[in-house]
Amino acid sequence: MDAAKIIQDRTKILNLMAQYPILVTTSNWFRAKDGFQYLAAWGHARLISASALLGFEPTNSANWLLVFDGGEDTLIIGGCQVNYIQICPRPPVGKDILLVFTKDESNG
Repeated sequence: MDAAKIIQDRTKILNLMAQYPILVTTSNWFRAKDGFQYLAAWGHARLISASALLGFEPTNSANWLLVFDGGEDTLIIGGCQVNYIQICPRPPVGKDILLVFTKDESNG
């Protein structure tokens, strides 16, 4: 696959992620601030570089992060923990999925 095609596909995927909520499954369980453990997260997310958030380039770690913007409930998942990303317009049902709503969604 040539570089132009990869860039075009990546841009298409990032545009879809900006428009729709996504379901992300992780490599390992994670504990959220509610005290429960989850294996997936759902909501609107954006991709950022680790250096943009941390202010330096980490070594031996993920170089990108997935940020679910939920105000005080914001969740950040390291790229190395992401197994699958799926466009998912409606909240999925499952006790092991953390639902992250934006401020506008939680008021609506």
